[in-house]
This record gives sequence, C-alpha cells and structure tokens, in this order.
Amino acid sequence: ITDNTRSRFGRRHPYMLVGGALTVLCFYAAWSVPEFFRTPVLLFWYLVSVTVLLRTAAAVFLVAHGALGFEICTEYSQRSSLQGIRNGVNMAVNLGASAIIWNVFLRGPDGTSVPENYQRMGAAFAVAGLVFILVAVFGTRKYAVDTRHAPEIMGNTLRTIARNLLQILLDPYPRTVFVFMFVLFIGVVLVTSFQMFIYVDFMKFTEWQASIVHGSTMVAAAIGSLLAAPLVRRLDKKPTIVVTMSAAGAANLMLIALFYTGLVPPGTVWKAVPLAMLLFLVFHAFYH
Repeated sequence: ITDNTRSRFGRRHPYMLVGGALTVLCFYAAWSVPEFFRTPVLLFWYLVSVTVLLRTAAAVFLVAHGALGFEICTEYSQRSSLQGIRNGVNMAVNLGASAIIWNVFLRGPDGTSVPENYQRMGAAFAVAGLVFILVAVFGTRKYAVDTRHAPEIMGNTLRTIARNLLQILLDPYPRTVFVFMFVLFIGVVLVTSFQMFIYVDFMKFTEWQASIVHGSTMVAAAIGSLLAAPLVRRLDKKPTIVVTMSAAGAANLMLIALFYTGLVPPGTVWKAVPLAMLLFLVFHAFYH
C-alpha cells in the first residue's frame, strides 16, 4: 500500500505519522483502563481489542519506517549499518527507560502492585513516544518526495504480494527461516513476560538492582547491534547467527545451572552474596 501511495508528502511519511500517533494513543489506552471496563470479562476484551489495534498501528508505522530506510540507503553495507545503529539507539532508549521504570514509576516494596503507577508510566512514555515519532517523521522530511505524478509501480498490488508470499512459503529455505523466527519470537515473548517475576519474586532484587540488571541487557543488546554489521561482513549472515545464538544458549544454560539448581541461591542480598548478582548480571546480559 505504501509503495503505491501518491501523496505530496511522499509514500512513507503519511503512514509513519498516522501509524505512530495511533500507536502512542493505543499504548496509553493499554495502561489506563476506563472504570467501565474493569470487570474481568470486559477487561479481557478491552485489552484484546487495544492490543490488536496497537500492533496494527505499530505495523503501519514500522513497515513505512523500514521501507524509508531502504530508500535512504541503497547499498548493502549502508543498510546493515543503518539497521545496526537503529537497534543500538533503540537499546540505549530502553536502557534509560528501564532505569526510569524501576526507580520512578515502580519504586517501593509494593511498586509493581499499584495500578496508578502503571497509569503514570503509560502517560509519560506515550508523550515521549510521540516526541520520538515526530522527530523521525519531520527529521527525514527531505526524503518525502512528492509522488502524486510518479509513474505507476506495475505489478505491486495486494494480489501480487499474496502470490509472491505463496511462492516464498513453498520454498523450503525461507520457510525454514520463518519457522526459526517464529520460535525465536515465542522465546522473546516468554522471556519478557516472565522477566518481572524473575526480578521481583525469584531473585528478590531491589529497584536499583533491577535497574542495573535490566539495563545491562540493553547495553549488551546495543553493543551486539553495533557489532552485527562488521560480524556479517567478516563471517556472513548464517555463521553470525549460529555463533551468536550458540552464545546466547550457553548463557541461558549457565543461568539455569547456577540458580535453578540452587548452586547459587537466588533471592540473596547483593551485599551478602556479591557473586550471585555478578553471575546473574554477566550471563543475563550476555544472553541479550
């Protein structure tokens, strides 16, 4: 759809602006539930609806945003570097956000159990998100080329895309990649869903300890993003994935061996058992 859009503001920017604004609105709605929807059944369907709208709006923004990046960088190495830098900045923002979440919004022994804390967090991050989206849209406005009189892009219709997608799915190589990505994202969802439980209930971290541990994962992911392009140039894509995923798996196995088996007791105070915090910090970050 963005490929075939004819607009004085370009093909991508209108979708980035509208999709980004709707993403921010839905994000705030997810954390600030109206009183009417707070019965169990209504709350469930409210959150399902808001989540679907949020993911749809985010997809609108991200597809247009990603396509714009490919238009800006026409060379293979430039695209790899751009994606690495983008992921690095993303992790840097997550690092600052994690420190703010644990030390500002979820502060205190019962900070994770107070609904108002999440409402304030949702409002603050919605405003910040809107600022970043506006910077992305208007900071790249010189690439918003008027396409009202551009030649038609032949064959790039929804029907053609569906046919191409079917051909791709019939090819065993991309199908294998899709299965791998599906399993990978299931793992990501499980990790993020249980992360707060691990920090608060299993490891018994204080707010600043959780900030350090969670922040370390962002730093590690940012470093990994910046190293991705040179690693791919040196090893190629597939060996890079094999090496990094093997390292991540080894780090996870070490966490299981140390803490789940009781070899190093979880839930200990950092001052009492410095090694426990250090080991968790290193391997948890290395996994990311």
